[in-house]
Amino acid sequence: MIRPPEPSIEPHRFLFTVPNHQRDLEGHALVAYHLTRRHGHEAMFTNVPGLEDAVLAVAPDVVVLDRVDTRAPAARLAKSLGMKVALLPTVGFTQDTTEIEARRAGKDLASERLVDCCLAWGDYARRLLLRSRALPESTIHTVGCPRFDAYSEPYRSLAEPRATLAPSLETADADAPLIVWATNTSHVRTRDLENTVASAVASGVPEAEIRGQLADEQTAFKDLAAAVTTLATRHPDWRFLIKLHPAETPAPYEAIAACAPNVALATTARIRDVLHHCTALLVNTSTTATEAWMLGKPVFEVMFGTYHVPAPSTYLAGNRIVKSIEELDASLIQCIASPEMALDEERRAARTAFLEDVYFRIDGRSAERCAAQLHALVAVGRRPEDRAAMRASAAVLRAERRRAAQRRPGARVKAALGISSRVTLRIWRRAFWRQFTNHRWRSPWIEAITPEMVQAHFDRFDSVQPHGTTTTGAPLPPSALFARNAVRAPHR
Repeated sequence: MIRPPEPSIEPHRFLFTVPNHQRDLEGHALVAYHLTRRHGHEAMFTNVPGLEDAVLAVAPDVVVLDRVDTRAPAARLAKSLGMKVALLPTVGFTQDTTEIEARRAGKDLASERLVDCCLAWGDYARRLLLRSRALPESTIHTVGCPRFDAYSEPYRSLAEPRATLAPSLETADADAPLIVWATNTSHVRTRDLENTVASAVASGVPEAEIRGQLADEQTAFKDLAAAVTTLATRHPDWRFLIKLHPAETPAPYEAIAACAPNVALATTARIRDVLHHCTALLVNTSTTATEAWMLGKPVFEVMFGTYHVPAPSTYLAGNRIVKSIEELDASLIQCIASPEMALDEERRAARTAFLEDVYFRIDGRSAERCAAQLHALVAVGRRPEDRAAMRASAAVLRAERRRAAQRRPGARVKAALGISSRVTLRIWRRAFWRQFTNHRWRSPWIEAITPEMVQAHFDRFDSVQPHGTTTTGAPLPPSALFARNAVRAPHR
């Protein structure tokens, strides 16, 4: 529940980087909701392609990044202008090592200290960061994961009806068992194998490790595809839903869904809505499995083939491991017949221990804790005249960059031919060919974050708790707030 606004300092601006709007925007919007409603600050949003331009256009007091290693130019830009940088991760790390967590925090950036505040999901991540000495202990705060607040009240009540998950999921099938495959297997990085390997090795990942991960993704795709197609044929009275990972394109899964009338594909549904309605979840080493635990759902770890990178034993202990289709079939039949027997006490205890260590608390208040730490970051604020000077410097630099961009040969050609600046003419890039194909699928990694997207989340949050107020106590309509706060990130 939102508390009444507390006495606050002058409103500050926060710019949130949203890598994938389907997966990440809801949690970030909830943090912004608390920042604006309780602390009286301004919250704005950008996608990754528009990040550097948004830093200059918004001139925020704090830039909130999902990682620093691959966002280093934006982080350096922010720091050079006197802005603060906060790190709020958006992805899980059930297989990640100390080194990977440290790289995200900027360990390899030539000893530059770019992060002023790190919002760690749990004590597990905090220990990894302290072990690597990537950040000073005073900057790391354990808060939980904001997007997992959806699994607790009051937000849990916002789950959408089952019939909305996929167009072919009929209302008449509402009582049929719903078996979900949460994909994380046929990524673009798997299909573009050698470039992925080269990029990972350049960032410090051992070649054997990245090749093992990619091989495992391909094996998992084959295992889970075989499981769904075989079981859908055997059990026509069951419904199977393939929940597409935000990083993946639909094509490989559309072909699987077309094989049987009781298989549907969910491309835009929120994973928490899917898990809310599922009878059982099929995965192979996925953060989604741990999200299903938050709802008490049975999870089957599908491991038919040979895998090179072992999953943590603490994670596997919360799932039921199946080594063949026959074993999976028998286990699902038993689970559907006796739902109360699907989870034993040992597995429940393993889940609880994992969730508390990796995600801190599943209590619906992680976003509140994030907002409190971000507010504390600006509590000792700079003088208004210094902040005004910072924004003026950002405006000058942005104008200089735009003039320089307009002088480039490619920009001149586009202007002469009347081609939009959003169109790329670099034929060696994948984005060039994507402009002419697959128009019905738009990558959530590059889609702009619009005021309407954020407004929709604020309206939903308002529907389950008292209306927000400003620091002066006067009601603040969401529409008025986002008329001035939301940023439409430009395409590059």
